[in-house]
Amino acid sequence: MRRPPFGLYLATILGLISAILLIWEGLYICLFTGFRNPDALWLQWTVKLGINPFGLAWPWIVLGISWVSALCGIWVKLPWGRWVLWIVCILSLLYLEMGTILAAFVLIAIALPMSQRWIKESHVSEKG
Repeated sequence: MRRPPFGLYLATILGLISAILLIWEGLYICLFTGFRNPDALWLQWTVKLGINPFGLAWPWIVLGISWVSALCGIWVKLPWGRWVLWIVCILSLLYLEMGTILAAFVLIAIALPMSQRWIKESHVSEKG
């Protein structure tokens, strides 16, 4: 088995940072019934769109936990890991500012040919 590529390590580190931010944001809203940063871009957009920002607490927590699950799925080489990671990255683009930046870099890191080769190689070797 080949060593995992740098892109996968980068995606893992950035994904864990994103997970921590999302979980912290959701827990902060639940526990303190307020927002860490009242001027956050995602908060301004939700208000403009008529969405109750307090209703996003649990989705942020679930999305953060999904990050951890997807990353574990990739490293344990489960077939669903890469698809869940793609979905989680795309959904995290909605967490404007830092979440968008982190998710975009993770998408780039897992789209690199060396990362794709390692992920596909690990799933093929299990089947055959």
